[in-house]
This record gives sequence, C-alpha cells and structure tokens, in this order.
Amino acid sequence: MKKVALQMYSIRELMEKDVRQTLLDTAKAGYAGVEFAGYFDHTADEIKSYLDEAGLVCAGTHTGWNLLQPDTIDETMRFNEKIGNRLIILPGVDGAMYGDRDSSCRMGATLNDIGAKLRANGFAFYYHNHHREFAVYDGKYALDYVYENSDPENLKVELDCYWAYIGGVDPIAYMKKYGKRCSLLHMKDAKADSREKAEKNIFECTEVGSGVIDFPGIVAQGKENGVLWYTVEQESFDMPMLDSIALSAKWLNENV
Repeated sequence: MKKVALQMYSIRELMEKDVRQTLLDTAKAGYAGVEFAGYFDHTADEIKSYLDEAGLVCAGTHTGWNLLQPDTIDETMRFNEKIGNRLIILPGVDGAMYGDRDSSCRMGATLNDIGAKLRANGFAFYYHNHHREFAVYDGKYALDYVYENSDPENLKVELDCYWAYIGGVDPIAYMKKYGKRCSLLHMKDAKADSREKAEKNIFECTEVGSGVIDFPGIVAQGKENGVLWYTVEQESFDMPMLDSIALSAKWLNENV
C-alpha cells in the first residue's frame, strides 16, 4: 500500500454535503488513507463504517486545541480509537502563543504535556506548521523553540512543505534537521510566484509535482526519515476538486 493520503480539509465543501460519498470518491482518486479535519456531525461508528466501505484507513486527524484540553482529551482519544487512528495532529494555534521566544518555549512545554498524555494512551502527537511559525527570534525559528522545549517522543513533526517554502525555509533541510521525528508530511506545491503573492497575503498552491517545490527530493528524504504518510492538502484550485486531488495522487503513487 502506498503511503498516500488526503487531508479532507482540501475538499471540505464535498465533505459537508456527503461524507460517505466523498470518502468513496477519495479512494477512487487514488488515495489509501485520509486525514480528517472534522466529521460533520457523524459518529465515530459511522465514520469507521464509511472508511471500511471505501477501503481507506485513517492517516491522522487534525484535532483542534479545544479538543486537547483536560476536559475534552479523553473523549478525543475514544473517538480516534473507534475510527482506527493513533496519529493526533494539532493543526496550529493562535499566533500570539508563539509571538516571541518565551511564548514559543512555553508552547513547547505545554504541547509536551499534552503529548505525554496522548503517548501514555498509545497515541502519537504532532504539530502542523504554517508559515508564521518560521518567524525568527534571537536567531532561531519560533517552531524550533517549540520542538526544543518538548520531548521528541511527546511531540513530533508534521511538516507542511508548502508552508515551509512560503516561510522561506527549505523543506528538505528542515526534514533532515528533525530526522525521524519528522514522520508526517503535508504535500502541496507552490507556483512560481507564490512567495511574492504571499507577501500580499495571497496564498496559492498547485498540484504536487506541477510547481516549483523539489518534491522528488522531499520524497527521497522522506524515505530516510521513515515518513508514515505523504498527505496531500490542496487549498486552492484551478480545476474541479476531484480532478486536482487525482493528479496529486497520481504523482505520489508513481514516485513514493
């Protein structure tokens, strides 16, 4: 089985209309796994039955800060266990939580505590970056302070290669820096002018393998890191959604 998954946020409009059919369409588009970002009022048993029908596995869940608090984390773990998932990913936090060196260090310690709780119950905990975590404080990225102030066993790296690139970072170098701690990847490509547009708060991406990011190099490094899933997350489209995700799946299935 190829380690190719889709972050369902990519096609959330379709998920909102019909979760079951969208999962079936995702499998037809060439994916072996899916990473959830919400369940649209479906129960864990319903989600698991849809996954089984489509022949998909859960490749992680983007789980919000509010679902990882002392009064919610136990139910979050129960839900994920029912759908067959052991990879819990925090999709980001408010920028004020890492607005300087000290707050970034504190966030690392806080996420370490959450990760320790999850790890004790058989889950792996990841943080997913955007570009803003690559702000530099005292010569280091905010994200590095987060990871330096947490145990690698309690907090792992889901590197979004597109957002790293937008943040001025070489995704391959960052993967090398964290090695096997970086074991999940988000895959979306950048257009030639994506960095320039990002300076104007215009964020555009394109299908994997059709832009300017070195995805052959990322896949090669991913194999060294032992990446569990190469997960497509498409956030803008120049063609119908299902056609777009199928193109990214095709490239990954041919290259992973």
